[in-house]
Amino acid sequence: MKHSSDFIRIHSLAGVLMMYHKKQDLGLTISTEELVIQRPHLNYYIKLKDIVSIAPYKPHQGKSVRMVSNDDASREIARLSSDSGSYRFYVIQAIMHNRSGLTEVGKMEFVLPVAKEMLEKIGQFGAFWPVDRPPGLSD
Repeated sequence: MKHSSDFIRIHSLAGVLMMYHKKQDLGLTISTEELVIQRPHLNYYIKLKDIVSIAPYKPHQGKSVRMVSNDDASREIARLSSDSGSYRFYVIQAIMHNRSGLTEVGKMEFVLPVAKEMLEKIGQFGAFWPVDRPPGLSD
């Protein structure tokens, strides 16, 4: 089991803290301006304006998800079970924070289990809307 000391403290948070959630090896923090993904020994800081899309993700039945981020400067692998409510986040840039310091990374894809309430906050402050309901239209 991972200890809380395995997580790196959030360096700084842009905007106002709205919600955070931590489970064994994953932490998610949302502010009015950014999303922070915490894994043991590694954080990703993503400005909400840099999230290009969020889509539901369903792995093949009975299989776990293996997420690989491959960049010249970094490589990240995470595994998720098939029973988690997961979403695929495409971002145009992020800041990676590990024990060696802060590094800017380019385009990345994250597959993460995200609670409905947190997804709603990301949508609210990131100015996202469902594809079937453009902005300005009500239910």
